[in-house]
Amino acid sequence: MPLYSSAGVYIQEVDLSQIIQSESSSIGGIVGASKKGPIDRPVLINNTKQLIDVFGVPDAGVSFMHYSSLAFLEKGKQLWVRRVAGAGATYGGMALQQKAVDPFPVLVGGPVPSPTALLNFGTFAGATSPSENILAFYAIGPGSYSNNIRVGIRSDNLPALQRVTVSSSTTGGVLPSGTYEYVVTAFNSITETTASNTAVMIVTGSTLTNSNTIVWPLLLGATGYKIYGRTTAGTAALIATVGSGTTSYTDTGTIVPTVGAVPPTTVESTNQFTVNIYDDLVSATPVESFDVTLTEQLDGNGQQLEVEQKINAFSSYIRVISNIIAFVTPPVVRSIAPVYFSGGSSGAAVTNFQIAQAWLDTFSDTEAITVKILINGGYSNPIVQKAMDTLAHKRGDAMAVLDIPSNQQQYQQAIDYRRLILNLNSNRSAIYSPDILYADNYNGKAIYIPPSGHAASIYAFTDFVKNPGWQPAGLNRGILNVLGVRYPYNQEVRDVTSPVQINPIVSFIGEGIVPWEALTMQAKRSGFSFVSIRRLFDVLEVATKKFLKYSVHEPNDDFTRRQIVQSIEEYLEFWVTQRAITKYRVVADETNNPGYLTTLGQLNVHIYVEPVYPIQVIEATFILTKAGANFDYLTGF
Repeated sequence: MPLYSSAGVYIQEVDLSQIIQSESSSIGGIVGASKKGPIDRPVLINNTKQLIDVFGVPDAGVSFMHYSSLAFLEKGKQLWVRRVAGAGATYGGMALQQKAVDPFPVLVGGPVPSPTALLNFGTFAGATSPSENILAFYAIGPGSYSNNIRVGIRSDNLPALQRVTVSSSTTGGVLPSGTYEYVVTAFNSITETTASNTAVMIVTGSTLTNSNTIVWPLLLGATGYKIYGRTTAGTAALIATVGSGTTSYTDTGTIVPTVGAVPPTTVESTNQFTVNIYDDLVSATPVESFDVTLTEQLDGNGQQLEVEQKINAFSSYIRVISNIIAFVTPPVVRSIAPVYFSGGSSGAAVTNFQIAQAWLDTFSDTEAITVKILINGGYSNPIVQKAMDTLAHKRGDAMAVLDIPSNQQQYQQAIDYRRLILNLNSNRSAIYSPDILYADNYNGKAIYIPPSGHAASIYAFTDFVKNPGWQPAGLNRGILNVLGVRYPYNQEVRDVTSPVQINPIVSFIGEGIVPWEALTMQAKRSGFSFVSIRRLFDVLEVATKKFLKYSVHEPNDDFTRRQIVQSIEEYLEFWVTQRAITKYRVVADETNNPGYLTTLGQLNVHIYVEPVYPIQVIEATFILTKAGANFDYLTGF
């Protein structure tokens, strides 16, 4: 309690309202190969459209990651997706370069080995020196898909026209013989260019029917052109103004020039321009457009326009690295027709070792990423599956949902894979079989895919309609929106697969296709043999751990202990009402906290929980009795 030096009323607040709050148990995670998408980080996907936008359409020739992700997202709402690329994969890209031979920057396509390699800009895309590169554009992830991306620039800045020519005809006009000089300028809503090169035509002969035709190249970004005529005496005058699609004008001599209207000697410019991004696999029109500047500048809404900050924060297709620091004066950017990225390559095939390592590298830190359901996605290989199980144990809050290989799903082969090849004993993994026949609307075909994505979706659905303490299986919550299964797992098959913890996907005629078991891969039979109890305890343990963090460094006295016990009991009582727990007890007193532990700064909290066990087998016994039987004596039969 603080000491006060003068009279008055002083307000203090003490917050004793902390409660235990569970976090989502339905967040999935998956790792796999893909044609497109970032590889430097996992991406949190919330719906199927976002999945396709970021990682492209599914392709079984690459991996089943997309299919398993789409299956999970049918019922799940959050999925972390980590793409892995093969060795030698490169990023398609291009550079905006300021060449000495061109007063305006140009776009030049070229491969990008990696974003890190761009940081020093090297001689990217054929530049003769690093200082020629203004910007480097590259695809978000490596792969040959990026060669379908184009980037173009739209700017109100216009360069002076070049290559203006003039030709003469002895018909079509009233021009006398003489020497004629012409220049052309382009204009738009904010500026008019300086004069083009001078096109000279000497007309000879005594006829008065001559005409001169001036021709110029089309200039991107121009809304029109002005044609000026000059005589050798140096008099300049505006002859005509034409529209944006016009590239020639015939001077017949009938137009009286506007004397005094001359080309400007200076040009206004703007430092703002638009980057248009095209994906030829999606549309012929821009899929994204960004108004940007080379240097930091705010728009009218206070939003940053600087090209790196604008595009890197919002684009789903590309990233930008700026080298503007190498330029004393920022270059003036003009309109440039779209140029294709080049150099993108998918590299070698992704290995199981890469997938396994990506699982461990991406999801090991529980404080960085919350993920509860690890989806195998068809990488049914012991290297990958044991890495996933290791990860689940390391995290202590997740389960791995595994697939049996497609070529080993007939029941004896499946048993051999589970027992002899994978040989995993764990209550943090569950394995499913057989493959599921799935309607691939993106490619217009039906395809067999691994079951892990659909099985994981039932985990998420059960969490949503009930809670993690309910089994994610059966006809009430497990109906899958699929076309069929690769092999029928009938009762005789299930009688031999269930004892080795293989969870079958079963087609019940007229009732639906469902996961019919939800067992972990723990060989010892206990409560943790049920997926529901394993997942329930994960939720309880994580929530309690987060709650108890706020008691670390507090006084280890009776007040703190009673506060902890009361809060945990209130939390567990909630799960009783949800039919996940039958009874519980929380102990944090002198019976489990001897003095020597208190002296060491340790507090023990023992939490006893009796979960509600799921029904796995129902035995209905019909007892035939004789007439007049007294059932009171028979009910104990």
